[in-house]
Amino acid sequence: MNISAVNGNGKYDVDQSAGSNLSWYALRTRSNCEKIVAGFLEARGIQQFLPLYRVPRRWSDRVFENWIPLFRGYLFCRFDARYRTPVVSALGVVSIVSFGGIPAPIDSGEIEAIRRALGSGQNVEPYPYLREGQKIRIKKGPLQGIEGILIQRRTWRVVISVEMLQRCVAVEVDPNSVFPLEYPETQPSKDHHP
Repeated sequence: MNISAVNGNGKYDVDQSAGSNLSWYALRTRSNCEKIVAGFLEARGIQQFLPLYRVPRRWSDRVFENWIPLFRGYLFCRFDARYRTPVVSALGVVSIVSFGGIPAPIDSGEIEAIRRALGSGQNVEPYPYLREGQKIRIKKGPLQGIEGILIQRRTWRVVISVEMLQRCVAVEVDPNSVFPLEYPETQPSKDHHP
């Protein structure tokens, strides 16, 4: 995205020619400012994607729908990282998610999967990130309270260790019944640089 100047409409001129390097990036926002950032970027003519999910809220004697960001504190934006000033200077943007000070692009297939899930008509909601080898605890069912390590063969399983015997057993689990005890080591860097 080659952003050269503000045009007469107050929007940035965006050259989306074949030579531009448009990629999706995650933007970290100020607390509860995701919708403000999305509106600000849209007003500047910058492509953004803020996935929202519906949460019914009861108020007194009625129920109303509240639309909440699927990834609190984040939204996605498509731009050329070489020309990121209009993005990072947007009202409410804290930083671009980066690794080693370099903006980390997001696979467009992952963005499309989120769009398709939201457009499917099915209930979509946040879920803790799980990866194979992660320590987890089972939160419901007959194995409730058991801790172990998550593995996957044909189905998801939890490995339960008996340290004293240096032996393990594996039990099949419903992935919806587990939650992480630790966060993955591959978290975005705290060193977010625009």
